[in-house]
Amino acid sequence: MIIRFSETTNLTSESGGLLPSMALKAFVKRRASVNIVAMPFFTSTDSWNFMENNFKTRVDGFTEDSTEYATIRKKLVEGARSPYVNGFGHWGDRYDTAVLVDGDVSIPYELQFKPYHTFPSEKEYNEDGTQNMWYDQIRDTIKSGDMLLDVMAWTAPASLGGEFVKIADIKLLSDLYTSVWGD
Repeated sequence: MIIRFSETTNLTSESGGLLPSMALKAFVKRRASVNIVAMPFFTSTDSWNFMENNFKTRVDGFTEDSTEYATIRKKLVEGARSPYVNGFGHWGDRYDTAVLVDGDVSIPYELQFKPYHTFPSEKEYNEDGTQNMWYDQIRDTIKSGDMLLDVMAWTAPASLGGEFVKIADIKLLSDLYTSVWGD
């Protein structure tokens, strides 16, 4: 599996914080990969700590009186009936060999990926005055063999008595690497 961390918005000198996101790409023999996308929120935070909040497959929506509701949500619903939810049921019906799982498959209501690591919430600067970027902090701190994320699941909506349970760990099998913007 490959994991990708990315900043969702275009950062400028005026930005007050990050809007983190992550994607997991699992490879399946002789088939297209299966992917999960998750983020803590749909709006920017006031924190520079990329791993301050859980990454979720189900995020709170925009308020109806917001600019984002009138613009971003309007565009999102052109492609999906539920723009605040990323499905992941396609991860549970097959083995990595593409063979269908026998019997019933139980899929959680929501997944959350809880970071093991934390970073400063305020901007940090290097000795030369440049900003210590979130991706450099992550790459330079978390190494091969380190635990990266707890995988948590809601068994059903909390309002219906769902439980929040740990179902897995994600551990790095290689060091993290940064890439060129937009590649």
